[in-house]
Amino acid sequence: MKKTLMALFMSAVIFSSCNGGETLDIDAQKAAETIADGIGVTNDQLMEAPAEVINEWYTFDDMVVDFTVYVSATGGTANEIAVVKSKDVKTAEEALIRRVENLKTRFKDYVPAEMVKLDNPVIVTKGDVAVMVIADDTAKAEKLIGEIFK
Repeated sequence: MKKTLMALFMSAVIFSSCNGGETLDIDAQKAAETIADGIGVTNDQLMEAPAEVINEWYTFDDMVVDFTVYVSATGGTANEIAVVKSKDVKTAEEALIRRVENLKTRFKDYVPAEMVKLDNPVIVTKGDVAVMVIADDTAKAEKLIGEIFK
């Protein structure tokens, strides 16, 4: 478990592009919607998760300023998009990594085919924003995130 968490953390660091404490003019709702519309999920539909559910799944602290999460409408896939603005982006990134680990536990026996996505999440931070995308097309996810951060 520790090796898996460390590998996930290291892959997240590779995709990170932190700019200190820079505050970005990014609306979490619009950014998540842009990614959800552009990612092209074909075997499922994504829906916005209610805030009270998100707080249970991610255990965000009071440093989070704004967030939006899209999840599988059926619960049958691990597809998920999270955009988080935080006063402490490192803490937000850690919450995203914990979420991936929790999903791995859930899907390992439930839908083992989803582990491919969960072993390769896209987690990117820049300024005060952290973004996570769990989807089939990670290259497209990275491109969409890059466009949002422009």
